[in-house]
Amino acid sequence: MATDKYGIAIPHTDSKYVNRSQIEFVSLKSPVKFKNMGNASEDIEVTHVFMIAMSQPHEQAETLAKLMGLFLDEELMQRMYECSSKEEYESILKEKGLI
Repeated sequence: MATDKYGIAIPHTDSKYVNRSQIEFVSLKSPVKFKNMGNASEDIEVTHVFMIAMSQPHEQAETLAKLMGLFLDEELMQRMYECSSKEEYESILKEKGLI
C-alpha cells in the first residue's frame, strides 16, 4: 500500500498458524519493492513493514482497520520511521490502540 509519503507492506499469516497475537515493525533505510496486493503488475517502494500475526480470525480485520488509522497520521508515521527503541515503538502502537 502507498500513502502520499510512505510505501507500506503488511505481510501476514492465517490465524490457525499463530500461537500469540503480535505486530512487528521494520523501518527500512532503503526502499524495497513489493508487489501491490490489489494490482500485481504495480510495484510499491516500501519503507515501512508491519508484520502482523493474529491468533484469532477477527483480530486481523480489527488490526488492519487500526493500522489504516495509523497510516493516515503522517506525524505518527514519521515517528515510526524515526523510532529507535522498543518503548517508543510501543508508545506509538498504544496511541492507536494496537496494543
